Amino acid sequence: MLRKTGRVILALLTASAVGACSGTVAGQGTPAEPNPGIPAASATMATTAAAEDTAVGLPYGEGFQQWAEAMAPMRTWDPCALHHLDSAEAAIGVPPTSLIPMDTLNACNLALGTQWNITVEMLLLTTMDGWQGGDLDGIRVYRSLPPEGGPTFGISCQFFFPVKEPLGVRVDVTTLREDKTRDDLCAITERYFTDLVPTLKNPPLAAAGHTIPAISLYGKDPCAALTPAADAVPADEVGNENYLVGLDPYSCQWTSEVTIDPIALEYASLFDEGGQPATLGGEPGFIQANGGRCDYVVPVDDPIKFLPGSERTAIPGVKLTLDRCDTERADQIITTALDQPALEPAAGGPSTEPVTLGVLG
Repeated sequence: MLRKTGRVILALLTASAVGACSGTVAGQGTPAEPNPGIPAASATMATTAAAEDTAVGLPYGEGFQQWAEAMAPMRTWDPCALHHLDSAEAAIGVPPTSLIPMDTLNACNLALGTQWNITVEMLLLTTMDGWQGGDLDGIRVYRSLPPEGGPTFGISCQFFFPVKEPLGVRVDVTTLREDKTRDDLCAITERYFTDLVPTLKNPPLAAAGHTIPAISLYGKDPCAALTPAADAVPADEVGNENYLVGLDPYSCQWTSEVTIDPIALEYASLFDEGGQPATLGGEPGFIQANGGRCDYVVPVDDPIKFLPGSERTAIPGVKLTLDRCDTERADQIITTALDQPALEPAAGGPSTEPVTLGVLG
């Protein structure tokens, strides 16, 4: 899949920061400010020494450092614990069937039956176009606008909770039910999102054990993991300076203004372990070659079953893409990715029984 070049990402981020106020309620803060409705002392904007350290001194693209610093505390959160299982069932009328980190670890999906999914995702939006702003109990929030000329029966409705606009948490409800209009879907999404707002204001920490099994990769910085690439390849083939840029807390690219296939690393749920076996970062992994390009995949944590009646699993791990296959460099990068310190255990632990990830019930 063709990735956006670094120039495109930075241009989109700059445009979103300039235009983020359009369509929002009066009296909101500037795009680079925290959401004014969030208590300053809340866990939302709190950070840790380890999180701060990884965001300092790295060669970020112009304008990206403020977002890298704001993403650091978000890596201490447990995205799956942002979900409310009882609220989801009450809003949709179907019992939850599975809860699992999906794709990149910045997101967690809650499935309800075979026709409903709710995804919470920590990300940096590239534009605030297509979002309508409003106020919910003193909190600035956004709802996705219907696409122009789109179908009456919408498959998805999204709400967005800004932490430091346009960085925040998106809640996306999707359905395969053809008898639901988009208005129906957005009413359901708003009900569920409203129930989540108190949790979004004070997000649960991954180290507190709200969900099990624990995912050891939470808290690790994908941009810091690319330091060996930054040291070895400071510029692209024609001399353009490379830099770090990303759109969520668990993925990062080492790229330039013109690079089409950047060096990219993500902490992710792995669904396909196939490939040539290899030891990477001291762990058993796989190399998936495609022409001269290679993906280096390392499963790390325990497999999680996510489909009722199926043995299919997702395994939290690391995926590195190099535009030119280089196992030695991949080993250096993945070693850096895995050797970062784990989150320190949170005092007190969860106040309720932990939720076991995977198939529910």
